[in-house]
Amino acid sequence: MYFEKYGSGGRAYFGLHGWGGDHGTFRPLVERMPEGVAFYAADLPGYGRSLAPRDWTLAAVAEEIARAVSSIDAAKVTVVGNCSGAIFGLLAAKHLSGRIERLILIDPFAFMPWYFKIFVATGFGRAARRRNPVYNGERPGRRRPVGRGGNSRGSQQSP
Repeated sequence: MYFEKYGSGGRAYFGLHGWGGDHGTFRPLVERMPEGVAFYAADLPGYGRSLAPRDWTLAAVAEEIARAVSSIDAAKVTVVGNCSGAIFGLLAAKHLSGRIERLILIDPFAFMPWYFKIFVATGFGRAARRRNPVYNGERPGRRRPVGRGGNSRGSQQSP
């Protein structure tokens, strides 16, 4: 699962965007981070720069998120989920016993089974990202990631 790290420090946050978004969803937060914070902004499986999940099920996506959170260098992590990312954060938390410091849920949706069908519609996330200038980096003064690692494409993929 692809993610970018912004900042450095002992307090770690892991951001999960909603449907139609990508790791750029959290740029407004990243631009205002205090010192001592590391924010990992992720692309959910099948969105942005992340590969599709092995299976398009809630459980499979939650497991991939848990693997990505487990791969960062932090003893405790605060998961920040927006919209469907909030629900995925809740589902992933059960796989991260002892690692989650807090869950911050921003506008979680109420009707998960129906809504999830929209989220997994082929190509929806990439199409929405192309049409949104904020997600395309057209916002002036944005912070650049401090580090990327992982595979040959320059992205961070969890094992």
